[in-house]
Amino acid sequence: MAWVDGKKIKLAEGKKSRKQAQDRLDELRYEAAHNPAPEKTDQTVASVIERYIEVVFPRLAKGTTDCRLGYLQDFAEVHGWRLVSACRKDHMQEWLQSHATWKSDWTKRSALRIVQGAFNWSVDAEIIPKNPFGRIKQSAGPPRRDMTYAEFRAILRATNSNRRHRPTPAARFRQVLIYLWFTGCRPIEATQLRWSDIDLEQKVIVLRNHKTIKTQRTPKPRVIPLDPVVVKLLVHIRKRAEGERVSAARNSPMPRSRRLHRATRRC
Repeated sequence: MAWVDGKKIKLAEGKKSRKQAQDRLDELRYEAAHNPAPEKTDQTVASVIERYIEVVFPRLAKGTTDCRLGYLQDFAEVHGWRLVSACRKDHMQEWLQSHATWKSDWTKRSALRIVQGAFNWSVDAEIIPKNPFGRIKQSAGPPRRDMTYAEFRAILRATNSNRRHRPTPAARFRQVLIYLWFTGCRPIEATQLRWSDIDLEQKVIVLRNHKTIKTQRTPKPRVIPLDPVVVKLLVHIRKRAEGERVSAARNSPMPRSRRLHRATRRC
């Protein structure tokens, strides 16, 4: 057994597992050296990110944490061992340039802001004295335009299905696209929509658990007014409802990304 940060940890079991226990103890010592406690002055990149995830993530929506976690883990894998006091601007710039798949300036800016946010929070929490990457800027690139109605119709045609005797995956996906177009909802809100969120008489959707509710000063539900087209669509779907989710097949959220990419390429 070993005591780490006030917690008793089992290293191994049995009298013949001395080597296993010693290896585990060496691992814990290595982790402790590279991940100092928040009370210590010399913090590493990994310890800052780990503390940020531990304290901030429980207050955020799952979609937000899923988006941020990948960038934070990637940055920690590259520079996690480095002391914050030894970090320089070129370390961040080198990290951004090392990802050839990040061709969009929007993607690079998003990655930069997510990592900067973790270090800004650590400054406010008095874990580190200053953010070594605070003054780095990344252009956002040209603004993205809205999809035109003609393009929306083309996407619908590309996802059309000739099978009408039962709702096919293509037909279900068309319903999601129509719903998104006429409501302006986030895609995750469409795939997680439940019948209990819908009031067809008042022609509104009331989302009591949404993306920004945990960051609002006064938590309020998100109210989405329904176009008559969407009301008619929901009434039609309700007749074939298979579970508590609206856009669900076998009571599981409908996958959307690959099908949309295929339809876009066909267009």
